[in-house]
Amino acid sequence: MGEATPGKWWETPLGWTWGESLDQAIEWAIERKWFNPPKDFCRWWSEQSSAGKSDSASVAASEEGQTSSSTATARKNSGKEFVPEYDGASSMREYRRRVRLFESTTSIDKCFQAGRLVERMSGQAWKAAETLDINSLKCDDEVQVLLNHLWAELEPLEFVRVFKTLYGFYEQFKRQKGQDVVAYDSAFRAQLKLLEEAGAGIEGLTKGYWFMAKADISEDLRQKIVSASGGSYEYEKLRDALAAISPTVSRADHQGDKEGGQARLWKSRRFDHRVNMVGDFGDDDSDN
Repeated sequence: MGEATPGKWWETPLGWTWGESLDQAIEWAIERKWFNPPKDFCRWWSEQSSAGKSDSASVAASEEGQTSSSTATARKNSGKEFVPEYDGASSMREYRRRVRLFESTTSIDKCFQAGRLVERMSGQAWKAAETLDINSLKCDDEVQVLLNHLWAELEPLEFVRVFKTLYGFYEQFKRQKGQDVVAYDSAFRAQLKLLEEAGAGIEGLTKGYWFMAKADISEDLRQKIVSASGGSYEYEKLRDALAAISPTVSRADHQGDKEGGQARLWKSRRFDHRVNMVGDFGDDDSDN
């Protein structure tokens, strides 16, 4: 049998783990995939590490006979917390929101925050960060410097992404024939999310209008839905009214196909009849 690993049991919000120190115990648990730490756990871990460092500094200071004020300065926290990732595929607006949330909740010192963000970049975002002068991050507002650089480098990609989002919703998206209300509503809300990320979100009456317009239903059925919603043009009430009469929507789709087929068949028959009549008249003329 191998030697027992030295250490002791440590209690954490995710359970007990073994190690010589709290940091070592948690790192081993993560490496062995015993823990999958969420953001709250990372914040707790950082606070525990900071508290441990502060306690150690206080003990050392008391042993050396230093005053408590001289030992209040703790070592800067370079960070073991959750840091948002970015590959340049999603919008910069979404990434900026994640960075602002990171700044407001992290205990990592400001002088390390931009560096930790760059470490978590990949793809187009990493290529954009390669052109950044590292010395420009040696300032108090280094995170904003990083964001400004990414905006400047990724702006062409952002423009293309926004344009495709707007074109996809306003020119291409609509309820598919035979699609039920639940599936259509899910697709509609997914499109609204894309518009919001592109900075072109819609709300209020505009939202209700486009919900009805993209439903691709007849004017008569549209009036029935507005009436069923109590005359309200709010999206939620229009959606509930449409869901209440969803069988009518499906029948309308199929009825339109049936009527279109009958019309084509009727036109074909009339055309064939005229051809036969011309043929008959032609035979009569030839006999005479």
